[in-house]
Amino acid sequence: MSNSKFRELLAARVPMVHITLEGEADHKELMESVCDGLDLSFTKTDLSSLSLNKNGVPHDVGYVRDINAKQIYIGSPMSPSHVWDTMMKKQRTLVLINLPSHPMVDPEWSQFYVDAGRVVPDDAYIEGVIDVIPEEDRPKAVSLLRGMSTSSILEALLCCRGDFSPAKLRASRNLILKTPPAVDQLDTKMDLYIPDPRVTELIDEIRLFLDGPQSQLMIPKGTIFDGMPGTGKTEAAKAIANELNLSLYKMDVGNTYNKYVGESEARFKAGLEFLSENAPCVALIDEVEKLFNSSYGGSSHGTTGRMLSTLLWWLQDSTPGLYVVMTTNHSTSIPPELIRPGRIDQKITLEPFQYNDAASFTHQLAQGLFGEIPEFTVAGILESVDQPFTASRLKEGIVSHMRKMIKKHGLQYDAESNSYINGDKS
Repeated sequence: MSNSKFRELLAARVPMVHITLEGEADHKELMESVCDGLDLSFTKTDLSSLSLNKNGVPHDVGYVRDINAKQIYIGSPMSPSHVWDTMMKKQRTLVLINLPSHPMVDPEWSQFYVDAGRVVPDDAYIEGVIDVIPEEDRPKAVSLLRGMSTSSILEALLCCRGDFSPAKLRASRNLILKTPPAVDQLDTKMDLYIPDPRVTELIDEIRLFLDGPQSQLMIPKGTIFDGMPGTGKTEAAKAIANELNLSLYKMDVGNTYNKYVGESEARFKAGLEFLSENAPCVALIDEVEKLFNSSYGGSSHGTTGRMLSTLLWWLQDSTPGLYVVMTTNHSTSIPPELIRPGRIDQKITLEPFQYNDAASFTHQLAQGLFGEIPEFTVAGILESVDQPFTASRLKEGIVSHMRKMIKKHGLQYDAESNSYINGDKS
């Protein structure tokens, strides 16, 4: 169990590091997993002995759990500067686990440690506890369980009651994690998706730099999809997550707004922090222009400015492996600094189809969804839907035609062949 920042801090022999572990995590197992990979020795210790021992800890890394809050209260003789100096001189690291949160805790402690944030089980650990899941389903299961604590993973498996399908795992995860109000995990399953060539190229590029060891500078950060409703922006995000075997989280900016002063910013920040903590994943920030739309409360009391600043900082300093997809129906309404290099890599505009492209898309989609369709003509579908031709309108036109054919010819669904066949009307 680890995360990259925690490993980097230990490798650099930073004197004091703080991490947050949730649930009943195995502290020794965590330290063993990380330190063995860095060829560092470790031991459990306590703050009292450190204050008396001039040599700090007798190993490369010492970790402290179940910290006695009285030792670090304001006015306590325990000196964080002394502990830091001791560890620094000996080139050793003290790991503080779950420092107590209390108004009387001396704030001076936070000036001496580097916070590595929340540490969660890595893929190797997850693979070790999901041996009950069929082998072919394990890669998807790993992607759905990333970002969860040890106890939460085990709880999710118990909630599945033997059904470890992606849908059941996703439902168990959402039940246990209790995502922030504006965030939801999306199912990446689609009946059929015919990608824009630019989306296919984008997926290949992300896969190239996301898999295997890479400089953090080379890992793509994100894309903004611009286009009118129905052009396939959300489907593109699902395709990215599905092809890369990553979880997909959707954050609806409009749902972060609240009438109470400061609450909107707090909910927005909580949503962004949740996305970072659950990397690697795909974060879909849907209809980002709502952030700048006064009808959603964005113009009151500087809320828009504060939320924009939070978003810009988050994009600039995003967690490696967190791929951001923003969608907008009106890219002209968003500020240019949002899509500067270093925050978002590119913008892709998805346009409605011209007639010939719409005809080709309709033919492929109909064949992929239903195979042979009675009385089906591409021209008939195109005549039945409103223009401009968008993917969602063409799909609905095909589905509407199929409903009529089922009623007219008494077609029945055959689960084995996943198609409709001739049958008698009931």
